[in-house]
Amino acid sequence: MIIEVAKNDLKENLDIAQATLGNGPDITSHFLFEKIGETVFIASCNPPRLFSSVPLKGIKVEGEGDFTIEGKRLLQSINAVEGLLKIECEEGNVTIKSDRGSISFPSLDPSAFPPWRGMFGDAEEKVSISADVLSDTISSTRPYASVDEARRPELAMINFTGGNAFACDGFGLAMARSDDFNQIDLKIHVKDTGAVLKFLKAYEGNTFTQFSSDQAVFLKAEDGGMFGMTSI
Repeated sequence: MIIEVAKNDLKENLDIAQATLGNGPDITSHFLFEKIGETVFIASCNPPRLFSSVPLKGIKVEGEGDFTIEGKRLLQSINAVEGLLKIECEEGNVTIKSDRGSISFPSLDPSAFPPWRGMFGDAEEKVSISADVLSDTISSTRPYASVDEARRPELAMINFTGGNAFACDGFGLAMARSDDFNQIDLKIHVKDTGAVLKFLKAYEGNTFTQFSSDQAVFLKAEDGGMFGMTSI
């Protein structure tokens, strides 16, 4: 696969996907570039809880073949280039070319990436919600969620249920109410709220659709971008 993309467009997408990038010694520390239809997505996951997938826009793409690039190395390298970039993967080696030269990265086997796409395929569509309403609610309630996961794990979350969003630390309780929450059944772990908010911030003014299964919950944007969380 060959991708032509502006440096700024690539960096913008990497900044969003970075929120769920793992730091282990395996493929979860890599960004996955995957082609679905005619769109290329940048996916990342932080096992065992988080996943995101962001569409690359304004690109020219040829051929097939998914690949991965180590996240930290790519984020460091992208700051040293400008203008139009050409990303090419051939026989497990990824090369990024610009007017300033080129740099190569080894790609791991894309099929070894955790099966979040498969989990999404098993999820059922539930309800739509405004990204702005969801973002405002998480921001206002998370200071009240317990951060003592060892002692009170059942409170270390924001819980959307029955038309309300609740957060509690055993001493104080926050509750937010909205008609948008009437059909939502969602639990967001307090440690994940930062990554969720960063993703929602990138989609201000948009609407998300919630998909749920026994394994995971997904928030899918209108452009196909997706944020996934394993079910609590």
